[in-house]
Amino acid sequence: MKSCKNPFFLLTMDMTALGAETSIDKFRQAGAKPFYPAGIICLWLIFGGYALCQFLPCFHKMAIPMNLSPYTMVISMK
Repeated sequence: MKSCKNPFFLLTMDMTALGAETSIDKFRQAGAKPFYPAGIICLWLIFGGYALCQFLPCFHKMAIPMNLSPYTMVISMK
């Protein structure tokens, strides 16, 4: 199987396909209720991930350096 040179292209195509069927009417029909748990989960992931990286040394060592993007890491791993 041949690997893709730009993995972010595939992710972009997937997200575009998901968004192609989305319309504003669906959001209006659902109301604000689905956004409350989504916001709570988003905050939990942000602050929980921060806490793990700050307070657990084993997770701190696995953190990606800020000067490297995931794409450059894929290239450097070859």
